[in-house]
Amino acid sequence: MTDDKIISPHQQSAIAPVKKSPVLYRRLMIEWLLAIIFIILMAFILLRSDIMHRADNIIYDEIISLDAPAPNEDILLITIDDHSLQNLGQWPWDRRTHARLIDKLSAMGAKSINMDILLSENSDDAADSQLAQSLKNSKAATAIPLHFDYPGENGAPYNLIPPIDIIANSADYIGHVELIIDDDGIVRRLQINKKSAQNDEYYGHLILPSLKNISPENHAKYTMEEQALLFAFAPSSSFAQISYVDALQNRLSSKIIAGKHIFIGASAAGLGDNYPVALGGGATMPGLEIIANFANSLSQGYIYKDAPTIWLYIFTILPAFILLLGYLKWTPRTALIASISAIFILLAISFLLLKMGIWLPPSPAMLIMLLIYPYWGWRRLQSASDFMQFEMAKLHGTIADKVGDAVNLRGGDFIEKQSRGLSFAIEKLQLLRKFIDDILRELPDPMFVTDEQGHILMTNDALNILWPHHHQNPALSDFVTDILPPDDHAAMDAFLNNVVDEEQSYRLQTMNDENFILRRSTLTGPEGQLIGYIYHLTDITGLTRAEMQKEDALRLLSHDMRAPQSAIISLLDQVTNADLRSKIEDNARHTIRLAQNFVDVARMGEQDLELLDSHIESLVIEATEQLWPIAQRKKLKFEIQSDNDEIFAIVDPALLYRGLINILNNAIRFSHVGGTIYIHIGTREISNAQYCAIEIADEGPGLSNHHANNETGYGAALKVKSHPHADNAEPPPMGIGLNFVAAMVGRHHGQLNSHNGKEKGAVFTMILPVDGPNIM
Repeated sequence: MTDDKIISPHQQSAIAPVKKSPVLYRRLMIEWLLAIIFIILMAFILLRSDIMHRADNIIYDEIISLDAPAPNEDILLITIDDHSLQNLGQWPWDRRTHARLIDKLSAMGAKSINMDILLSENSDDAADSQLAQSLKNSKAATAIPLHFDYPGENGAPYNLIPPIDIIANSADYIGHVELIIDDDGIVRRLQINKKSAQNDEYYGHLILPSLKNISPENHAKYTMEEQALLFAFAPSSSFAQISYVDALQNRLSSKIIAGKHIFIGASAAGLGDNYPVALGGGATMPGLEIIANFANSLSQGYIYKDAPTIWLYIFTILPAFILLLGYLKWTPRTALIASISAIFILLAISFLLLKMGIWLPPSPAMLIMLLIYPYWGWRRLQSASDFMQFEMAKLHGTIADKVGDAVNLRGGDFIEKQSRGLSFAIEKLQLLRKFIDDILRELPDPMFVTDEQGHILMTNDALNILWPHHHQNPALSDFVTDILPPDDHAAMDAFLNNVVDEEQSYRLQTMNDENFILRRSTLTGPEGQLIGYIYHLTDITGLTRAEMQKEDALRLLSHDMRAPQSAIISLLDQVTNADLRSKIEDNARHTIRLAQNFVDVARMGEQDLELLDSHIESLVIEATEQLWPIAQRKKLKFEIQSDNDEIFAIVDPALLYRGLINILNNAIRFSHVGGTIYIHIGTREISNAQYCAIEIADEGPGLSNHHANNETGYGAALKVKSHPHADNAEPPPMGIGLNFVAAMVGRHHGQLNSHNGKEKGAVFTMILPVDGPNIM
């Protein structure tokens, strides 16, 4: 097969895409489903445990530090710092000191005074009364804390510890200052409303009155919130701060205090009120500043809620599922790039959602992304490795295994050995392809191969000689147009389009008067699917010419035999002897029938049967009536018996009628004067199929021992002879008439049997299939 007559691999792939290997595809789909299960299990484990909390906290801290809120200038911290402790003495201080500070702040125009100082125990009654009076007389809104003592009594998680009654009844608001410390010891969230374990009541946070004044809109938005809220921190020491002792001893201007929301609390390291916060770098912050940051974030909307659990599962599973879908199509390089990109996309989504007030932890999804790529690579590589072993094992014992040198796969890495084996297998298949190409190229008959759509994929040299001017990418339609005369295009297209019919051959004549039989066979893949067709052209030009010469000879022979006999019959009127005239006419007409039978026998194999569901007894009666005048000359009679009046068979009635005429003619010729010809019609079952049997018996001399009990089919020959006691001369070997009968029965896929009767005479039986010749 020459290279310039074969479509390139690129063109072939465009015409007939490579189909998936069912074995490998099924294995990969199983592995893909197992990967989905792996993703779901990993997501369940990671989200139901605390494994990824530390990683999520680190990511959150880094993201939140990128957009810290500016400190609110209306918030002022009065800190109990080391300087104040040095001047005012050891903690705790006399509550009269706090009373004096509240009086000063109120007098200087503070808007609210929020004390982060526990007042849950009694001290000096006079001091408690003075503090209570100062809180009550303050022009600024006052808020004092309650706290929760862990663990609680009687199995309760905590006990509620409120301020003492005298002070609690004097303040405008009592709120909690509970800090929530995450597993890593860092404060990232606080709770606005906390439920009491004793009375199921909710207690708002200390900062709510100040928040209402600073941002009424956000106060309305968050005041009923129950879940813990993440919030952002301004950089450490960002808020305006005044030492407690300085504020107490009139060391500041009233302009600094006027209109401010004052938060009073400890900042000295020795008081143990410092906590790590989400600022990165291990930063710590006193509880007072944490509360101020919470108020600041609430007022500016830097508040973030944890995403619902269902969001977490979707966010963790869906990206990995999308990647797995892509892994089925992408190359390993594309899959790696997509996996890395997906990790950054997850981070970007978390960042954008955080800007929208929702925290969606990305680390479980990122970890699954990091695991799923190597997992899928491992399983896909294992599947491909197993498939290569399976496919190479299939080559053993085939013709491909016998082409080329033996393969040595010993030593080396496992994958390297498999790659070496695959390389050898490809080399063997290439050698086998060349071997087959050489065979096809050297075939003497033209042939070509097409795909399902009729594109010609390959041709051989013989076709290139027959069709030398076809273009590079020919199709069946081009073959029909270039080779056949226009009048034959429609019939040829009908054959090519009829891919269902069992008839897979077509006789054609080219524009150069060459004759071919075009045969078509199907090409199937490993799973039996249709992938194309093979077309093979057999040159029958010489045979066609011989058939034409034979037909001419038959016509001439029939004419030359008929013409003298017709002339003899036309001259019979001049013969005065009636008996002689009758004998001459009979022999002349017999000779004409013989000539016709000769031609018909010669053409029997070429004619198409005109099959009809025929009533057998009617055909027999019609034949006997046709021969009745001849039978009367010898005073013969016909006796017809039928097992069933309704015996039908699918036959060519004209051919069967002529066959009956020939057998009955022989019976008349060899019967004695005054005899009887018996005809019996019945049915038989042979190999679970129904047959019709027509038995014709005469009372003549019968068959010779050599030809009795003979059985023929498909046109086999018989010879009929008389017994020695016959008063006529021995008849000649079986003539054209019985040869015609044998050929006719053979075309019907039936049998012609002959034997002698029990007493005398010959018996001929025609056995024909009831359902027509196609059942044999």
